[in-house]
Amino acid sequence: MKKRIFNMLLITTCIFCLTACVDANKYKGKGTETLTEHGNVVYSITRGNKSCVTTQLTLYDDNQYEFFTDYEDCNSNEVCNLMLKYTKSIKGTYDYDLDKILEASTNADDKSYDMNNLPEYEIYLGEDYTNRYNTLTFTIEKGKTNKYLNELLKALDIDLDVCAYPDYVNN
Repeated sequence: MKKRIFNMLLITTCIFCLTACVDANKYKGKGTETLTEHGNVVYSITRGNKSCVTTQLTLYDDNQYEFFTDYEDCNSNEVCNLMLKYTKSIKGTYDYDLDKILEASTNADDKSYDMNNLPEYEIYLGEDYTNRYNTLTFTIEKGKTNKYLNELLKALDIDLDVCAYPDYVNN
């Protein structure tokens, strides 16, 4: 049931993001093929209040991370599947207490959101963290700062405020 709700939230976010524009960004051309081997997902962080396909930072329990920069898209004259699929990422390792970020965030079960009131960031928990915190999602509210998230992003030299870049494929 939790996976189904998570998938519904992800698809809804993707549909919202796919209807918007794409920003040029500093990560264009820097991503490579996504990881095929990694640990379990701790959590993934995306920009919540963005009018484009967002980049995504995914942190794994083996201290690897992927910053997804490109997504699969079709040419304008082709019909596309609306399921978001990232195709390229920037990879590295991290050494950070990820619990601090969640402790300074809001459990999404405690808030209600609509298209006029989206959070600044959304944090989608992996299975272990979902079980530990008994929720699927945490958020960082618009206008609030999470100094721990900012520290991590600065240490990894990642900017979640840019849009992902379309990677056009032929069907």
